[in-house]
Amino acid sequence: MKRHKIPLDLLVLVAALGLVVIQIGLDGWMRFQVIQRATSTTQFKLPAFDETSPTGYRLGRRVVVFPVSADNCHWVMMAQELANNKTSWRIRWVNYDNAPQGRPVYWSQLLIWWLILCGALTSAVAGIPLGAGVEWGAVWAMVPLQLGLAIGLPLLFRKSFGNLSAAVMALGFGATYSAANLFMVGGTDHHGIVAGALVTSVLALCTASLRLPDSKKCQEFEACRSSGTTPWLVFAGVAMAMAFWISTATAYPVFLGVAAASTLWVLLGKNEEISSAFAIDIRIFTRVAAGGSLAFYFLEFFPNHFSMRLEVNHPLYALSLFAFGEALVLLTQSRRVGGSFPFLTLGLWALGFLAPILAIVLAKQLVFLPGDPFLYALHEKHIKEFKPLLGWIASQHWIEQTITVSPALLAPLLGLLILSKGAINGSHRASLALALGAATPMLVLAVGQLRWYNTSVLLCVPLIVLLVHLHARESPLPISLSRFARLALLVLLLTFCFQLPLRTAVLVIQQKGNLVPPPDESELSMIYARDIAHRLRAMSGKMPATVLSGPTATTWLAYYGGLRGLGTLYWENIDGLKAASTMFAISTEEDFIQAAKARQVDFVVYFSMDMFVSEYDNLSKEIRKPEDMESAPFITQLASGTAPPWISAIPLPAPAEVKALWTTGYDLRKAP
Repeated sequence: MKRHKIPLDLLVLVAALGLVVIQIGLDGWMRFQVIQRATSTTQFKLPAFDETSPTGYRLGRRVVVFPVSADNCHWVMMAQELANNKTSWRIRWVNYDNAPQGRPVYWSQLLIWWLILCGALTSAVAGIPLGAGVEWGAVWAMVPLQLGLAIGLPLLFRKSFGNLSAAVMALGFGATYSAANLFMVGGTDHHGIVAGALVTSVLALCTASLRLPDSKKCQEFEACRSSGTTPWLVFAGVAMAMAFWISTATAYPVFLGVAAASTLWVLLGKNEEISSAFAIDIRIFTRVAAGGSLAFYFLEFFPNHFSMRLEVNHPLYALSLFAFGEALVLLTQSRRVGGSFPFLTLGLWALGFLAPILAIVLAKQLVFLPGDPFLYALHEKHIKEFKPLLGWIASQHWIEQTITVSPALLAPLLGLLILSKGAINGSHRASLALALGAATPMLVLAVGQLRWYNTSVLLCVPLIVLLVHLHARESPLPISLSRFARLALLVLLLTFCFQLPLRTAVLVIQQKGNLVPPPDESELSMIYARDIAHRLRAMSGKMPATVLSGPTATTWLAYYGGLRGLGTLYWENIDGLKAASTMFAISTEEDFIQAAKARQVDFVVYFSMDMFVSEYDNLSKEIRKPEDMESAPFITQLASGTAPPWISAIPLPAPAEVKALWTTGYDLRKAP
C-alpha cells in the first residue's frame, strides 16, 4: 500500500490552526482567572440571586468585574433590559443614562441578541437567573466568534489563496495583539465583529477578482466574465452590508477605500474589456451590499424608529453603495463603446455616491452628533482612545514598538512596491489594489486616533494573505524585487503571526510558569468602584438613586449599583453629558440646587481615577455664556471638602490595597 505524503503547506496550515486554538484557549483561561479573582474580591457580601430582577441579583446590582472598560458594561445592561422585556425584541431606549428622561439607543441589536443567547445558555447550564446568565455569558461571548473567524475563514478561502495564506489568516485572528484586544474574554464589544465582517468581505471580493482572465485571453468583453465569481461577490456584499449594520463608522471608510482602489484600477487599466468586466463585478458587489444594508436598516428600525442619524446605518449609505457601482460601470462602458460621454448621468450617480458626506457637511450635528462642538472637544481632549497613535507608540518599549507597528507599516509599503514595480498579471493586481484600498483608510485614521488601530491591523490580513499568495507562486515577481520582497515579507510574518505566542512565552519565563498576572491598579479600581456602587444602592433602596460623577465612573455606578446617571461617553447621551457639564460649572448654590432637583440627582461622587471636575468645567465653556464663567463653580467647594450644612458626606469604604484610590460622596436628598 502506498503512503500518501502530506504536503508541507497543508501541515503548516494544520499547525497554525492548532497554535491558534491553543493560544485563544490559553489567553481566554488566563483572562477568565483574573475576572474570577476580581469578582470574588469584595469588602461586602455579594448580592444574592433574584429571579424577579432584570440583572438576576437583588436590587438590580451586578457583580462581574470586567477588564477596565465602559462599553462592555453598556452592552450587558442593554442586553439584560431587552431580555427582561416581554413586549419587544429590540431595545430603543434606556433609562440609566440622562436621568430622569433616559436616552435613545441607535446601535445595532446584533451583539445584544448574541449576548442574550449566550446568557440563556449560561443560565441553563449554571442554573442561575437569566439576567445573571447574560452578565456571565458576556464574559465568554467573544470567544466563539474569534474561533469561528480564526478557523472558518482559513478553511473557506484556502482553495482560493493556498494553504500558506490560509495559515496567515488563522494566525492573524488568533495570534495577534489586535485580535486579542478585539475579542478578549470579558471585553465584549462590537469592534471585533465588524472587523471580522469587513475582512471577510474583502477576502471574498479579492477571490472574485483573482478569477479575472489574463489580458491575452480577453480580447472580447464576453470572454472576460468568468463563471463562478457571482457567489463570491454576493458573499462579499452580504458581509459588507453586515459591517454597515454593526458599525457604519468603521465600514464606510473601508468602502471608500475599496471605491477609490476600484476607480483607479479601472482608469489606469489598459485593457478596456477587463476593466468593464471588473466594474460589473464591483456593481454586483455594491448592489448586494446596498440591498443588504437597506434590509438590515428596516430590521433594526421598522416601523416607528426611523430617524436621520448618520452615525449608524442609514438608507443614504445604501444609496452611496448602489450609486458607486452604477457610476463605475457607466464609466467603463463609455470608454469601451465610445461615443458621447454621459456627464449628466455620471454626475447624478456621483452625487448619490457622496450623499452621506454631503449631508454631514451641510447639516452637521443635526444628522451627525460627533460633529457637535461639545462632543468634538470631549473626544479630542479628554478620551484616551481618541488620542494620536504616535503618542501611544512613544510610551512603549522599542521591542513592543517594532512588533506592534511593523505589520501596519510593512504590509502597505510592500503592497505598493509590488503594484508599482511587480510584473504580476491583471487579476492579481486587481486583488492587491482592492486589499490595499480597504486597509489604507483605517490605517490613516489610526494615525490620528488610537481607537482605530486594532481594526486597521486586522484589515491588513487580506493584504498579507495576497502577498504570501504571490510569493508562493513560481516567479511571480521581477528578479530585482524578489530578494527584497521576500526579506520584507519574512519580517512582516514574524512580527505579525507570532505576537501573542511570543508574549505568552515571555510571561511564563518572567512569572516562573504562572500565567495569571498579579492584581494591578486598574483591576483594584474596578473592584473598588463596585463596592462603592453596592453601598450607594443599599442607601437608595428599591428605587435607584441618580448619581452625578465623572463619565466613566457614572457607567461603573450605573452598572454595579443599578443606579441612574447623567453623563456617560456615548454620543446618544449628548444631552446627559451637557447637563452634567453644566452642573459641574454652576457657580451659585441656588442654581445648583435647582439643577439637581430638575435632574433628580441624589448623590455626588468623586472618584480619584475619574474626577473630571476641571474637564467638565472646560467643556462647559462650549455651552455657557461668557458672563456665566466669572465665578468659580459651586461644585469645587465639594471637591475641596467644603460643603453647606444641608449636604452630608457619605461614609464610603476605602481600599486598603491602593492608597492612591479614594472616593468622596455627598448626599443631596436633604436639599432645601
